[in-house]
Amino acid sequence: MQITITRPGIPVLTLDILPGTLKTDDVCVDAGSSVIPKIRAGKGVSGSCQVLLDSSKFTYAQAVALISLSGKGTAMIQGAAVCSDALIDVSITGGGLQVAVINWKGN
Repeated sequence: MQITITRPGIPVLTLDILPGTLKTDDVCVDAGSSVIPKIRAGKGVSGSCQVLLDSSKFTYAQAVALISLSGKGTAMIQGAAVCSDALIDVSITGGGLQVAVINWKGN
């Protein structure tokens, strides 16, 4: 399962989602279960997923570059989840094996 993130100023990223971690509107949409904090309630489309950080496909620098600045969202999420004008937040978890938790909210 994949999502593609497009935002002005960064290269287009197609990411492999860890199974069981994709949520839209705080509802798990793929098989499995996971523990992901809910995004603040509000109008629009929200979602989250987890992606493994590794040096060949998705790096720490790429994850941090996804974080939106304040203001109107400009990111587009496509693929297993769909969202436009999204604000994106990223947190990194794990020790030896690091995972990026990507949260978005938009239209």
